[in-house]
Amino acid sequence: GQSAVCVVNGLAAHVCSEKLCEECVGAIKCLSIDEKTKKLLGENDALDLIFSAMCLYSENATIQQSALAALSNLSVDVNANQVLRISSDDLDTITNGMRTHPKVKDIQESAIIVLRNFTCSPSNCLILQQDAHLPGLIRSAVVNFNDSFQGRAEGQYRMRSSFSLIVRIYSFAFVV
Repeated sequence: GQSAVCVVNGLAAHVCSEKLCEECVGAIKCLSIDEKTKKLLGENDALDLIFSAMCLYSENATIQQSALAALSNLSVDVNANQVLRISSDDLDTITNGMRTHPKVKDIQESAIIVLRNFTCSPSNCLILQQDAHLPGLIRSAVVNFNDSFQGRAEGQYRMRSSFSLIVRIYSFAFVV
């Protein structure tokens, strides 16, 4: 637990160092698997730092992939039955990573997982619907990596393009 706090503090103190961000975000990705550590990461502003690192180093595929993997772990608290609530800025950061790295399978796959997790919250679905670029990004991921997604990307695209708001929220959250 203490190691998670040290990593977050290190990231906060050295967010201007790309190499340190790469290492710290990678460590947060690994630490975010444990339920107790997830809570500590959340309490110590890891999410804000992850989004900051993604914005600062959008061209760095390693940071993007590690950050998205960490977000997929941190976005859902199964025990509390809660989903991270996102802002349009958070979504822009994620879609920018997808747009910047369209041919990087791990980034596209992790982004789709994070987006799928976000659909478990009706307020997140409203934000997802407002992003005009999201259907194209998901379509691109489907075309490039559909076999890797095991249908997740297709489900996300259908959610954005085929159903009314209520059907999108409930069918995608419970079917996929």
